[in-house]
Amino acid sequence: MKKASRILIIMTIVVCAFAGGFFLGRNCVRSDIRLSAVSTTVPTEATLISATTAPVLMDINTASAADLATLPGIGSVLAQRIVDYRVANGSFTSIQELLNVEDIGEKRLADILDFITVGGST
Repeated sequence: MKKASRILIIMTIVVCAFAGGFFLGRNCVRSDIRLSAVSTTVPTEATLISATTAPVLMDINTASAADLATLPGIGSVLAQRIVDYRVANGSFTSIQELLNVEDIGEKRLADILDFITVGGST
């Protein structure tokens, strides 16, 4: 047999094997491919806090400035004011006493009310 005939036979076998595999593979049951979108937004501190199933109340009498800064609407500057007020005036006796801290008004207090406590009571 000539070399050209052998190459032709081998190529015919390869093409037949590829075509057979292709057509047989089309009839196989495949599981569905599922794609999911990944959010590119960064969750805010308020989202992270409210995403918990049972919120852990932060005691404003023992919380550090770093802990207080994680509350919604309270940044590092305001958190430090809360700590400074606590140092200057003693422990808070009620949550409403936060209104005495500069830049904490009714709305800001309402925003953090569900996340804070004074000595274990709300």
